[in-house]
Amino acid sequence: MAATAHSVLRLVAILTGLSIAAASLSIALVTTAPAAESGGQGHLSVTDIARRAIERRAVEAVIWCMPAVNYDLMLQEMLTKTDGKVNQMIYWGRPLDWTRR
Repeated sequence: MAATAHSVLRLVAILTGLSIAAASLSIALVTTAPAAESGGQGHLSVTDIARRAIERRAVEAVIWCMPAVNYDLMLQEMLTKTDGKVNQMIYWGRPLDWTRR
């Protein structure tokens, strides 16, 4: 039963991270306008500035989301497959490969 609960929590963490990333990128893609919209001048309009702010926030959400999801995955692996407890450190003796992510 405990292993199933950990698997569900891990799946929820992965799906949450992917949902945030997908939503952020879709907002950025939907709000992207052609460069000709600014009239070819060096000045930015209010809509250009707002669009760039949304795109920047989408990229930041993806950048900050990936380490959080990876941290949670590593924590769940430690709690389920080792004798480690919360607030303990695990030393991985070898570099991580495709079997230890």
